[in-house]
Amino acid sequence: LGPLLQVGCKPEDPEFANALHRVSAIETHVANVHQSLDDIQDSVHLLVKKILATKNLPPPLDTGKQRLFPWLGNIARGNLERRKMRFNPSIVSSDAFMSNLGGVLARLCIPFVKKKLFKSIDIGYLADEKSRLEFKGLTRLSVKESEIAEIFKTLVKTNSNKTRDGTFKTYSTVTEMLFITQEILHLGFFKHAKKLTDFTRQYNQIHQYLDSIGGPHSNHPTAQEAREKLSLALSNLLCLRAQLLPPVMMKTIAILQAFVAEWISTMIVQHQDIKVLGLVPEYYISDMIEFWTLHHNATRSQTRFAWYDSVVQYYVDLAILVMQNGSPVRNPHLRGMIPEMLDLIFSKVDMEVVLKRCKFQARLLESAVDLYVEIEDGENQYHGKFTTRFFISKMLYKLWEERSPVHELKNLDNKKTLRFVNMLANDNIWLLDESLRRLEDIHQFQQKEKKGDIKENERRDFARLEKECQSMMSLAKSCIDLMHQISRTYVDALVDNVMCPRMSGMVSYYINKLNGTQVSDLKVNNPRKYHFRPKELMRSLVGLFINLSTSQRFLECVAEDERSYDAKVFDRAAKAIVKKNIVDKPKALVFQNLIAKVDQIASSKANQQQQDEDIPERFLDPLMASVMREPVKLPTSGMVMDKGVILRHLLNKENDPFNRKKLTPDMLQELPDLKKEIEDFLAKRTDSS
Repeated sequence: LGPLLQVGCKPEDPEFANALHRVSAIETHVANVHQSLDDIQDSVHLLVKKILATKNLPPPLDTGKQRLFPWLGNIARGNLERRKMRFNPSIVSSDAFMSNLGGVLARLCIPFVKKKLFKSIDIGYLADEKSRLEFKGLTRLSVKESEIAEIFKTLVKTNSNKTRDGTFKTYSTVTEMLFITQEILHLGFFKHAKKLTDFTRQYNQIHQYLDSIGGPHSNHPTAQEAREKLSLALSNLLCLRAQLLPPVMMKTIAILQAFVAEWISTMIVQHQDIKVLGLVPEYYISDMIEFWTLHHNATRSQTRFAWYDSVVQYYVDLAILVMQNGSPVRNPHLRGMIPEMLDLIFSKVDMEVVLKRCKFQARLLESAVDLYVEIEDGENQYHGKFTTRFFISKMLYKLWEERSPVHELKNLDNKKTLRFVNMLANDNIWLLDESLRRLEDIHQFQQKEKKGDIKENERRDFARLEKECQSMMSLAKSCIDLMHQISRTYVDALVDNVMCPRMSGMVSYYINKLNGTQVSDLKVNNPRKYHFRPKELMRSLVGLFINLSTSQRFLECVAEDERSYDAKVFDRAAKAIVKKNIVDKPKALVFQNLIAKVDQIASSKANQQQQDEDIPERFLDPLMASVMREPVKLPTSGMVMDKGVILRHLLNKENDPFNRKKLTPDMLQELPDLKKEIEDFLAKRTDSS
């Protein structure tokens, strides 16, 4: 079978030469390669199927199955080097052989996949040292290497298919085929797919560089070298697409991976022992993510395949279960990649149509919120945390557009909802601050460039600055858009006593920033290049302001915020949104009327502040110096604070702000006598005025 499975292509083949000038011809060649590889895999599949059915061969291996499985096991064990990030290709099977073999084995799995024979899968195979595959050193979903032997002993005791010496007699054909196929695909097809992802990234980076120096026909000193690199990257890219994307193979692997997703989901919901479920290798899930990344990179955005309808819901169901609290997946990085897979899926299919076919679609909102909050502590790297939250924000925005899941959000635990909203606000503030600061730096660079006073090292730093600004502005936009979308139908969590001052300060500050005197520092050449769309940003901020203003408390908080609220700047903003057609006239009028209300409240507050000097210090919050509405005692330090102020602090860090000792909301001690004292004092002062 070896020579048949070796058939493939290489980037140095003449058909892929001079790729930049022969794209159309090469794409025709790629389509022909696809057809040839699918035909070869179909033929070998039929041949291997006959081998599996063969019986009465000379002993000791007297069936085709007894001869085929050891051969496949030897291939898997002989290619363990391929698990490494870098390996010597001369001591392992070729990429073509491994990809073709994976395509053949995936076809052999389809009969039991269609019958959903989950009960025929013996997960003990993944812990058996005597199985045909080498699992030592693999990262599992939630089990350590040192725990596997003990888990296997437990499985043997509860399994009737065992011998007296404590080993299994045989494993079912379904078990052998599934786990061997998964291993071969991981070592071959998916390892190969990572190359395609890498070359796609490399090709895009070179292309962007060429654009930055004047385009493909540039006379820049480095342009010719860049064109040669681009041509080589394109040759590799097209060759890999030829080898990896035969339509029947892609469809078959998609169906098989969906079966694996459903099998894992079934074990999760049936409350399978977490230790047993934890035996599953991490790559079973990471390869699914790799599949959708490959599929997305290699197909046109509008292309739709018939197999979507029969498989995508199983990927989505597993994603929902993996994102939720208590997930069997312990690796925060792997869990953090799940929202990106969902984004790739929902870019290909209608979200609402798919969710209607999902068993666990009712859990999607809570699972996404769980991960959004949990990733704060699980993975603190900038790229990890914010990339995950970017894709969660996109997904929730789309979910709100499709069905506005207000009921589901209301049913969440109040603490969880507040933490989510608070972290969404934190991200909004940090990302907008950082992206606008980088825009100011870009503005300064461009002004300096006009004078011709730029050094080469400054230009390199500027390229990095541009990438940072593009990334942060995209992330910031996804956060503010989601918050605006939520506020259209559900404002309760956003104007809660704890969150209201935070939200009013955030919205006011950025309306001020985009309309104050400092706005000229944000004027850059080609702002869209940096994903900076001030009109769209202002539209979201004004919409958010209007939606939150259904709460009188929100308007009061805006008026009280002397740092962010400036009546003149807000008047200027109200005129600008009409003049620049940022919002329609009725909405602009609503905004103007709300500003007038805020001015009235601010004027009234100013009169009250003149009387604030006589307020006893013990009535004031020690951090904010404002009158406490609900005084509570912190048992960890003995300090007294306003409940709203300390709860906002505890949403970010559950510790005492005065000594950093562990402090949770349930530990706060109400002070009803002090509260009544403050209320009586304020009432008396109001009466006298």
